[in-house]
Order: sequence, then structure tokens, then C-alpha cells
Amino acid sequence: MTILFDDVLVLFLGRILGGLSTTLMYSVFESWMVTEYHRQGLDEAGGENYGETTLSSKPGGPEKNGLILFKDDKRLWALAITTCFFEGSMYLWIFFKFPALRLAHQLNGKGSDLPFGMIFAALMCAMMLGSIFFTWYSAQPAGRWVLPASTLLSLSLMVAACCFLVPVLIRDEKITFWCFCIFEMCVGIYFPTMGNLKEKIVDDGVRAKLYGALRVPLNVFVVVGLGLTKDGE
Repeated sequence: MTILFDDVLVLFLGRILGGLSTTLMYSVFESWMVTEYHRQGLDEAGGENYGETTLSSKPGGPEKNGLILFKDDKRLWALAITTCFFEGSMYLWIFFKFPALRLAHQLNGKGSDLPFGMIFAALMCAMMLGSIFFTWYSAQPAGRWVLPASTLLSLSLMVAACCFLVPVLIRDEKITFWCFCIFEMCVGIYFPTMGNLKEKIVDDGVRAKLYGALRVPLNVFVVVGLGLTKDGE
């Protein structure tokens, strides 16, 4: 509703409310689902392929301080840094992917406009393929070729980084497009993998608080990145 007003203050208020609602969307529902999963004892009913132990406390236990958990568990720092830089880079890429594709199109000497609808659909399909791959891979029986979630996440992050590096070094339209598709596949793998790791590492008593706190450096990173980056760079 706020975008209908021609007033900067109202628009700023809308963005504040948008930030609040986005934080709630990415923290409250997932926190409730994971906590209820533990309360129902579903984590004990089924086996885990990844074999990583969970440190989440059961509901009803003493609530722990989130800052103390951050100090005592370095894995939380790893989650915070990964969330900040990967998701922040993803949001920046959302802003600049079409200008980057348009620039690569122009550098190849093509004057016609790009089919942005088809490109967007292809990128969404690539992300869906990444999620489907994770679902299939996580259902495989434990074995030599079934990697832990943390290792799978690390590989996805390395591939995603290469997908940003290659188009900078090779200014080719097709290479840029396929690198973006592979990046979207990495995004599709990232979110369920990160959810799996956070479910095992973050304590149920502070889950919603920590999930919300993780978005603070993420938003700062995106704001600074948008302020320092120009279209097509």
C-alpha cells in the first residue's frame, strides 16, 4: 500500500515494514516447524543420512542466551558468515543479473533485446533442479558418495563463487547465462542444506532470535553492496 503514496517518508515506512515482515517470514515459521518437529520426537523416529549430531534442546528446557551460544560454538559464526555473504551476494545478483546479461549481449555485438521472461523462467527452473537434487541426494542411503550436509554446502559455495568469477574473466553471453543457471542450482541446494545445518546446530530455545539476528549483517551487506556497485559491473 505504501508504494501508492508519493511521499518519501511513507515509502521509508513501507520498507521498514517490509524488512520486519521479511525477517518474520524467514525466522518464525521455520523456527516453529523445527521446534515442533523436535517436540513430536520425529527426529528420533527416523534415521539421518548425514550422521551429524544435533545440539538442539527439547522444548521445555532452560532457555539459553544467544550471545553465549555464539561465543561457545564457532559453528554459529560459520553459519552467520555464510548467510551474510552468500545470501547477500544472491540478493545483489538479483538486482544486477539482467543488466549483466544485457551488457554481455551488447559486448557480443547484438542489438536486439533479450527475452527476459524466458531467461527468468530458465533461472527458476535451474533453482528448482537444485532443490530436487538435494531431495534426491539426501534420501540416498549412507555410503561413501553421500557427503555430510556441511561438505555439500561448501562445494555448492565454491561452485557458486566460480559462477560469478567466470563471467568477469570471459565476457561471453552464453557463458554468462549458463553460469547464472548453475548459480541458481547452487541456490536451490543452499537453502535446504542450510536449513538442515541450522536445525542441527541452533538451540530450539533461541532459534527464532538467532534466525532474526542472522539477517542483520545480511541486510547491512546488501545495502553497502548496492551503494558501491553500478549496473553491469
